[in-house]
Amino acid sequence: SRSRTGVSLNLYKPGGNPGELGRVEIPLKQYVRRLQTLLDEFHDHPMLLMLLRLAHRVGSLTSEAPLMEVLTGLELILKKSQEWQAYVPRRCSLEEDTKGISHLIMRWRKMELMSWHETLTRVENTYEKKAVSSWCHLYEILNIEPKDVKSFVSKRVEKNRPENKGQHQEQDSSNATDAYLSELYHAATQFLQKCNFGELPKRMEILDSLRNQMMAAISGGDVDDGDGKEGHAENQKQLPSRMRLKMCNILANVRNLHAELLSACEARVERDRGPIMGKLKDAVKLAKWDMSNYWALRASTRASHRKLCTISNQYTEILSPSVGIVRLALDEADAKPDDGSLDYGILNVTLIVKEIRAEIREREEKKKKFEEQVEQEKKANAKAGRVVRGATRRSRKTNENEEAGDAEKSKDAGGVAPRPKDKGRK
Repeated sequence: SRSRTGVSLNLYKPGGNPGELGRVEIPLKQYVRRLQTLLDEFHDHPMLLMLLRLAHRVGSLTSEAPLMEVLTGLELILKKSQEWQAYVPRRCSLEEDTKGISHLIMRWRKMELMSWHETLTRVENTYEKKAVSSWCHLYEILNIEPKDVKSFVSKRVEKNRPENKGQHQEQDSSNATDAYLSELYHAATQFLQKCNFGELPKRMEILDSLRNQMMAAISGGDVDDGDGKEGHAENQKQLPSRMRLKMCNILANVRNLHAELLSACEARVERDRGPIMGKLKDAVKLAKWDMSNYWALRASTRASHRKLCTISNQYTEILSPSVGIVRLALDEADAKPDDGSLDYGILNVTLIVKEIRAEIREREEKKKKFEEQVEQEKKANAKAGRVVRGATRRSRKTNENEEAGDAEKSKDAGGVAPRPKDKGRK
């Protein structure tokens, strides 16, 4: 992931930030030169020798090291340097020489804070990696050689259904192809059902990819002749195209059968993901790094990391339920009389969709009411301002008319006209 400034945020992966690791060279060299100067004055001082070893250790890390590993080393240097400064006079202080290291620590901590927005995505990526590692077995079944079909079917029967061993052995000699296709359907179904919410979307993609790869191989020129034999000698190790086309249809059918289950799982995850995402945004807003000293930095870092770990574990609990449990609930719901609702036992697609849509409408209504309220307040304030200004003008005009009338009356009476009031005075 990348920040708004384009800086890479692969802080925990080896080799993810070679450019950022280059920033440590200049402040670290300045720090080492200062230590060597102090060692000339304090020969073989154990504290200074330990700081020098730490600095060389951090400097020896290559550009392939994770950024957080280097950051931990710099924070340890800062800690030991502050312990040294507590017992030495000002002329032997390392405060000026650790400023560059402190600024680098602050920069990388801010980068870590920006990467927190991808926390939930990283949890999802963990489940996707688990799903990717489980496709090899299904690939071996799809790419079996024709001569190994009978032995494969017999082994699978002995392993999965030993009670029907003799019956299937008799059928293998006459109908090995149908038995093989049945085992393929069983394996593809188990591939989708024996996983959790986090792995299911990726496993569906893998199933589509395997089908597309087989369809591409079929359309690449493998055409059966009239006797069912392959037309090319190099394809003798592959199953006949007609059989592979049936295999593609099986994969497509298994995928379509689980499409509604995928929609239900995704709706459930999306519904529960919203509150956790809100907590994550609040944690990012409240997080801060106290650089006044190492112990304050350590306390603030641990507190922020505990919040992040709690949020990550909560999202892991959402993605961890088994799809097999949901499938059992679906089978039970199918056994009930059809009432027109899509009920998946613990998952009700219709109810989930209604809740999500109702929540969206509620948010839009609240936003609209808030905007209308703000607009009304603006209009009311503007109207109140006009009324006050109009009343002030009318009051002034009335006072001026009254003063002019009093002056005319005084003149008619032969008296002295009163002095008009100064408008500037209150």
